[in-house]
Amino acid sequence: MRRVGSIIIIFLVLWANRVVVAQDEQPLVFWASGDLWLWSPSAPAITALTTDGTISSPSLAPSGGQIAYRALPSVSREALGRLQTSGLIAEYDLPADLFLVDLNTRQSILIAAQPAAASLFVEGVADNALVRSEPAWSPAGDALAWVEFPFGAAEGSLFAYSLSSASPQVIATDIPITSGRAPELRWGSPGIVLRSAGDDTGAQVFQLYALDTSGWITLQTNVPEDTYVQLFDWVASPQGELLGILLSNGRWQLLDPRTGAEGSAGTPALYSRFDAASSLALRFDVAPETGFFWETVVQSAQTASAAFSGAPGQVAVAPDSRTLAFIGYPEFGALALWQEGVIINIAGTGSSDPAFQLAAIVFWSPLEWRLAHE
Repeated sequence: MRRVGSIIIIFLVLWANRVVVAQDEQPLVFWASGDLWLWSPSAPAITALTTDGTISSPSLAPSGGQIAYRALPSVSREALGRLQTSGLIAEYDLPADLFLVDLNTRQSILIAAQPAAASLFVEGVADNALVRSEPAWSPAGDALAWVEFPFGAAEGSLFAYSLSSASPQVIATDIPITSGRAPELRWGSPGIVLRSAGDDTGAQVFQLYALDTSGWITLQTNVPEDTYVQLFDWVASPQGELLGILLSNGRWQLLDPRTGAEGSAGTPALYSRFDAASSLALRFDVAPETGFFWETVVQSAQTASAAFSGAPGQVAVAPDSRTLAFIGYPEFGALALWQEGVIINIAGTGSSDPAFQLAAIVFWSPLEWRLAHE
């Protein structure tokens, strides 16, 4: 097995020299086992970017040079140990810190920490810890937003963190918290949209904080029976950004943030922000037997040239806009590269060896949702 891996690495180096990416060889990053890992064509042995073991919700900056993520602080790790010892299961979010890691220097900085004398589930001591949502990047990549609230609180605050000033600011308060779980959020040019944690079926309510007016707008849609929300994000369109809601059946709902009405018809696809005009497009759908799959669409021909099982987050486009990295081939948790029909596996990933990493999310160049031409 090790020898085969070495042969693959040698072949991969030779092949990568032919498809080496632009933009100063932005590294491929994947999330596995609670940490972030790096791979690049010139250094095909995977290396650890972080060694924390509790990282979650990684998010690549629109410029591609940084990743924001959550990690469990010591107060949460200790509390989780007490919960596991007593046989309890937590159905709520544990307190989290937020970090920013630079892909060039490989240095992580703490941007949102726990309060002094933090405590959680300690007998005779009041809880004193902060829960934070996933971090969301601003469209320009110069700021981050998140929702923060004291553990056990019924309301939270919306924060914005400017990278230039390196300081968080409260921009909205009195945000309802559902079941002790932080809401999901996405930042687009119309503002920051939040979706409360909870049931993914039935009526879906999104709260948009419009930055130009510092006011809230309610957007609502209904999810068909026997389906749920797979993800939501901003989608570029000729009419401006729309709120896109991808359902578990592969269908999209598009809402106009200005009116709340259903937006333009179409099927959003993922494109590289580095070169959207010539980028391969990634379109997603659902097969009844196997679930989500993706397919590449050549924009000039509007034809699919490849298709594999996988949901958004499990396939990425290289900075050259023509090479893909995807999870699940030839085995569970394995990473592979695709370019013009050529597939090469990335050694050090997959389920065939207990020492290998099982990739769950992959990043390469920054991507954006756009309405595909049909």
